[in-house]
Amino acid sequence: LEGAPPAERGHAIEARLNAEDPDRDFAPSPGRIARLDLPAGPGIRVDTGVSEGDTIPADFDSMIAKVIAYGHNRDEALSRLRRAMAETQAVIEGGTTNKSFVLDLLDQPEVIDASADTGWIDRVRAEGRLVSHRNASVALAAAAIDAYEEEEGLERTRLLSTAFGGRPQVQHESGRPLDLKLRGVGYRVRVARVGAQRFRVGIETGEQVRTADVDLCRFDRHTGQIVVNGQRFRLLTATHGAVHLVEVDGVTHRVSRDEGGVLRSPAPALVIATPLEVGAEVEAGAPVVVLESMKMETVLRAPFKARLRELAVSVGSQVETGAPLLRLDPVGE
Repeated sequence: LEGAPPAERGHAIEARLNAEDPDRDFAPSPGRIARLDLPAGPGIRVDTGVSEGDTIPADFDSMIAKVIAYGHNRDEALSRLRRAMAETQAVIEGGTTNKSFVLDLLDQPEVIDASADTGWIDRVRAEGRLVSHRNASVALAAAAIDAYEEEEGLERTRLLSTAFGGRPQVQHESGRPLDLKLRGVGYRVRVARVGAQRFRVGIETGEQVRTADVDLCRFDRHTGQIVVNGQRFRLLTATHGAVHLVEVDGVTHRVSRDEGGVLRSPAPALVIATPLEVGAEVEAGAPVVVLESMKMETVLRAPFKARLRELAVSVGSQVETGAPLLRLDPVGE
C-alpha cells in the first residue's frame, strides 16, 4: 500500500471462546450448542461462524467465537472484555467451554500488566493457580437439587402410571443421600424440599457437615438464580447423563454423580489405547484409557487405587460423549 501507515489508536484484546475443558488439560469438549448468547456493546466485536443449535464437531477446531474488546488504553480494553465475557452464555450438550478460565485469566496481574509469556499458563497452573474453586459449594447444592428433582419427576411419573393401574406406588425418599464428585473429591449431599422452590441442603465431607437453606428460581431450561443462606448467585446449568455442568457467577464446575467406578468419555472420541487387561490393578492417577478427539490425545486416569472389573471398548472404536468406557473396583481403603 502506498503512503504512510495509519497511526495506532487505542488498544484491543481478543479472547477465544472454545469448546474445551480447562479442568481436563484443555481436552476438546464438543457437542451441540444448546444455548449461545454472545455479548454486545461499546467497543465489543464478536466473530463467530456458529449459532445456537449448531454442533461443534469432534474432528476440527473447537472454537466457538472470538470476543474482541477495544478501548482507549489497555485498562479500558480489559474492563470491556471482562464485562463481555461475563455476559456470554454458552451451553454445550455433553461438553463445556473455557469461559470461566478466560474470566480468571483477565484478573491475573501478569495479564493485566502484559508480562505473561507463552509458557506462563503451564507454570502457574503447576502452582495451583488458574483453577477456580470459587462458589464450589453453591455448584454442589445446585447439582444436587437438579438430581433430586430429576428423581422426583421419575417417581411422580411412576406414581401416576401405577395409579392408572389401580395400585399407586410411591418410593420417593426426601433427604436420601447423593454421592457427588467435583474435581476428584467426593461429597455426600442430602436434599429435602421444604417449599415450592425452597430446599434444605446438607453437604458432608468426612466428619464435617454444612447445611444451607436454598431458594432456586429457574428462568428457563438453563438459566436462573440461586439464593444460598440469603446470598444470591447467577446460575447457568446443563445436565448430560450423570454429569451436571453448573456455572455460578461465571465460574464453571463439572459435578458428576457417583456411578460405582464407571468412567465415561468426556467427548466424542476415538479409543487409541487401553493399557489394562481385565483384572489388572492400578494405582490412583495411572492411565487407564487414551482417547483422541480434535487431533488431541486425552488420557483418562484412575481416580483411586483400583482393579479393572470391566472394559466396554476396544482400540479403534468410536465413542460418543458420556459413553461408558470401563468400570473400576476400589482396592483397599
